[in-house]
Amino acid sequence: MKWLSKINLIYGIAIMFVMVVLTVFVSWIGSVYGWGLNNILSADGIRWAVTNFIPNIPKSPIGLILLLMIAVSVAVESGLFHGFGKKSSLKQRRAFSIAFAVALILLIVILLLLLPSNAVLLSPFGTISDSSFTRGFWMILCLAVIVVCNVYGYASGRFYNLKDCIDAHASLISFAAPYFVYLIVASQFMACIDYADILPTNNIMYVWIGRIIYFVPLVILIISWGCKDMKRGA
Repeated sequence: MKWLSKINLIYGIAIMFVMVVLTVFVSWIGSVYGWGLNNILSADGIRWAVTNFIPNIPKSPIGLILLLMIAVSVAVESGLFHGFGKKSSLKQRRAFSIAFAVALILLIVILLLLLPSNAVLLSPFGTISDSSFTRGFWMILCLAVIVVCNVYGYASGRFYNLKDCIDAHASLISFAAPYFVYLIVASQFMACIDYADILPTNNIMYVWIGRIIYFVPLVILIISWGCKDMKRGA
């Protein structure tokens, strides 16, 4: 796994910038040859690019990405998963029991908000599909992980004070600073291919390209960070 730690998002940023330039070029060529594309280099296109540069960024899944980073970060830094397969102390076993109890309570609360008829998290039609639960699934999961791992961190003595807790939540985010630059450029690329009408947002290929562009580098980044954390804790 050593090669993962050598991955540099600067190359990803450069590649994504080239993709933006190529998209702009294709939009120009397409408008010249009548391919039905919107020219980003036209007066309207330039006005769109200037006006929508900042609004394009929140169109990326930046909220979900931040929440995932915090959940993964606190899960690793709390030490909850470090004890698996190893001989644990009495304090660690007690902390794990407390964290498990909290996880069970959270699960019961979620089920109570989901299973009864007319439950709060169900859709207006009383179904799970297209409900607040399915739309907010990742938020619910991440917050549950954050709560349980914080409980374990404090109960095990891994977190001694508020600073330890905050540092644990921000550890991966601080490591991932270049990824957010990448995210800004990637959001402009996705917006450009939509504006140029190369791939509209309702196209399934557009959706999958977005998922690959946003989340594959994130997974690689998390694995790389995890490898460094394991070496540090070894």
